[in-house]
Amino acid sequence: MASCKSKWKTKYVLWNAVLILNGYGHAYIVFPFKEEYMKKFRELEQYAQEHELRMWKSQKRQKNQKHTTCGLFIFSAEARMSILSSKTLDARR
Repeated sequence: MASCKSKWKTKYVLWNAVLILNGYGHAYIVFPFKEEYMKKFRELEQYAQEHELRMWKSQKRQKNQKHTTCGLFIFSAEARMSILSSKTLDARR
């Protein structure tokens, strides 16, 4: 987990949630941990699968589509940001 201090307050980011959301990882929930995180990770993985992000992209689309990225994390959709900023991912609890 990383924190970012701004002029007004500190914000926290669960990087494993970012990876799952952008299609760079699975929601490994074999070993139980905080129930609200497990539920959210499953939702994030389902979102990535439905939108065929990164590793969930179909083989046919991968061959036909060229893409360039400036970095590892891509936040182009407002929907993804709203998922990450939801109260269920408040890491300070």
